[in-house]
Amino acid sequence: MRALGLETLAADGYASNTVTAVKVPPGLDCWELLHHLRERYGVILAGGQGPLLGRVFRIGHVGQVGWQEVVVTLAALEMACVDLGMEVEIGRAVPAAEELLARERLREDGDTVERRAVVGVSGGGERGRTLL
Repeated sequence: MRALGLETLAADGYASNTVTAVKVPPGLDCWELLHHLRERYGVILAGGQGPLLGRVFRIGHVGQVGWQEVVVTLAALEMACVDLGMEVEIGRAVPAAEELLARERLREDGDTVERRAVVGVSGGGERGRTLL
């Protein structure tokens, strides 16, 4: 998210292993972003709930989530932000994700590597950085 200039709701070290909530930047309408992602790019994200309604959007990553879903979601989010007039440096989000995923692959083997990188869980099972 940082590569896109976006801020996650949870502070570093408190990443959820099921969902990432991202603060909607000033000047961007949450509902317009979610609608645009769904209609233009086929990516479905969720809005916030309760007092966070309209202030955050949520990216779910529970279940079978691999590097393909990460790359598609980040690329679509980057393009949607540009489409809606947000100042974004094109081409930063996917390489940042690929770098983290590659480092995780070097540290571990097995099919859970992608999921751990996505949800911010280190090899020892401790919560850490959030990729999404």
